[in-house]
Amino acid sequence: MNYSDVIAARFLTFDQMYSYEKRLQTFADWPFREDCQCTPEQMAKAGFVHCPSENEPDVACCFYCLKELEGWEPEDIPWFEHAKRSPDCGFLQMKSPDELTAVDFFRLEHGRMVNYLRKMAHMKIAYFRDQVDVTSRNLRLLFEILPHGGSVMQGSSLDPCNVMRGALNPSSICSAFPQILTKSCRRLTELNK
Repeated sequence: MNYSDVIAARFLTFDQMYSYEKRLQTFADWPFREDCQCTPEQMAKAGFVHCPSENEPDVACCFYCLKELEGWEPEDIPWFEHAKRSPDCGFLQMKSPDELTAVDFFRLEHGRMVNYLRKMAHMKIAYFRDQVDVTSRNLRLLFEILPHGGSVMQGSSLDPCNVMRGALNPSSICSAFPQILTKSCRRLTELNK
């Protein structure tokens, strides 16, 4: 399961986590118990849900703002750590859950959804930027491999049409990236017939 799937699953299940008791239940295997500030009770009061993994047994995530914190130390105060890293979290600013009206609850749920959508959008933007970087590197590599550094000289001037024809020459591309562009090579070959 990729990270965006994990976030989506958390968002869908965390609607139950307005309840302190439900949050507290998630800390059954929490590594910090006694003689410390970050007990399960304090973690749950600060809005956290325990989300351990094999490599990170102390990951806690706010059910509301989806802020993940790990690397907890016994002297860490959950409410303070949460407020320091996510000062605009709606959970930290809400009144007592016992005093919530239906309107308050729907406003909070709206804010929770906005947090989720913002987090997913940031992840998609980061993924897109990574793909742009990979594509740019591949194109630079391709143009370095092509004759004349990707340019085709006509007389003493550069002919842009020939540059593109040279860049889109299936034999050049396919020989440069045979394992990556197999389908694209077939398609380019068909287009050039």
